[in-house]
Amino acid sequence: MSQQNVSLVQSLYEAFARGDVPTILGAMDPDIVWDIPQAPGYPLGGIHRGPQGIASEFFSLIPSYYLEFAAIPQHTVDDGDRVIVLGEYRGKGKASGTAFQVPVAHVYNFRDGRWIRFQEYTDTGTIAAALK
Repeated sequence: MSQQNVSLVQSLYEAFARGDVPTILGAMDPDIVWDIPQAPGYPLGGIHRGPQGIASEFFSLIPSYYLEFAAIPQHTVDDGDRVIVLGEYRGKGKASGTAFQVPVAHVYNFRDGRWIRFQEYTDTGTIAAALK
């Protein structure tokens, strides 16, 4: 099942690059937990639950805060029921026009072939400063 998980994760980045959020949401388990680091001034942080919560509390807010935003995977680690992606975020804050580029690590957890958890590690302080 591991290669299937890696293939799914790769397809999620492709979908995000196309702006195809419904495909991303459709891959989620109904009880998925989406954990984004919190930082002062970073509006998308927090724990979001379920595809609908993630859609309304995360994906729908991206256009409100970013002129541009890209998640660029650079290295994928296959760990069975866990897939780790190292890469970077590139973007530009909507209010400030300030560009940013920060490293990111994403951890995807699967159980019985279902995507059940997403954990992000990134420099939310740099992103928050670009959003001001």
